[in-house]
Amino acid sequence: MKQTICIVLFLLAGLVSGVRGHLSPDDSLEQIERKLKDKPDDVMLLLDKAHVLIIMDQWNKGAAVLKRVDELEPERRADTCYLYVLLYHKQDDLKKAFEVSDSGITQFPENHFQWEIRGRIARDAGQTDEAIQSMIQSLRCRETVNPLNYIQIIHMLL
Repeated sequence: MKQTICIVLFLLAGLVSGVRGHLSPDDSLEQIERKLKDKPDDVMLLLDKAHVLIIMDQWNKGAAVLKRVDELEPERRADTCYLYVLLYHKQDDLKKAFEVSDSGITQFPENHFQWEIRGRIARDAGQTDEAIQSMIQSLRCRETVNPLNYIQIIHMLL
């Protein structure tokens, strides 16, 4: 049964991800930096840059970009909070990731990204029940639900 579920998840993930083209982090960082030359204070581009830097394990650079976003638009704190949790999670500092996640959920309880990242770190900390509850709360906070969200929950059960 577990093997069948894994195969179905793999196929579904392939179908959904095939719809969107994915660039390598290096390529997307290069594209983002090109766009930032024209719009150096574009917060969405800066958030994308921070995300890519964190994924590439360039944590100090990612944190510096997040600090810049906080300075430019403090109202984007929900976005930067999510990325700070991701940063600490990638650094294997789960204690700090949980602290920032708690803060994010307290400040933005209806933001599905806060609950989603909480589910991811809880899963990786071996807290399966909390992970599933957080992912379910993430779904409750969404206006529309992507099929990948259900796959994430099923993946946590495996």
